[in-house]
Amino acid sequence: MCGLARSIDRNSCTLLEVLLFLNNSLSGCLPYELGLLEKATVIDAGTNRLTGTIPASFACLRKVEQLNLADNLLYGEVPDAFCRLAFGRLKNLTLSGNYFTSLGSCCWDLIKEGRLNVDRNCIQWAPNQRSHEPRGARQVPPPARSCPVSDYVPCRPKYRGSGEPAAGEAAEEEDAAVEYRYRTYSALHP
Repeated sequence: MCGLARSIDRNSCTLLEVLLFLNNSLSGCLPYELGLLEKATVIDAGTNRLTGTIPASFACLRKVEQLNLADNLLYGEVPDAFCRLAFGRLKNLTLSGNYFTSLGSCCWDLIKEGRLNVDRNCIQWAPNQRSHEPRGARQVPPPARSCPVSDYVPCRPKYRGSGEPAAGEAAEEEDAAVEYRYRTYSALHP
């Protein structure tokens, strides 16, 4: 993933909108640089062997509509700032089949709305967790390599704590919504 992270970093200001890394046996730390792709609308890195926590930079993916990190070796907390992406354009966030242990407060609402899937993790009180698997099933991830952790968010916070747009940004969001066209995986196939 190291070479991939450098490539993403070099292209972070491009018009790159769709990243499909699914089912590639990629290993290593989930790259911080993915959060720098400010134009990305679809990111699918599901079914790999990526590890680490969700980088703080992922809170900057304001244009993302579909984000799949399922069936990897990710762990730790699903950050509240990351779940706040759903106040924008995010329609589907899939984190199932990992080893997350806790959720930020607004993440719980996304589960209720059906926009966040955290099945098969280790989150107390969440439905369909690994703790409900038959005795002897793997409850903890294999030993992970050390991944860098940074709380630095490289973009300006878009939302106040209430989830409402900051002053002066509501009109900007409304104007963007006029031009906005929802894209799905089906749009990728003619």
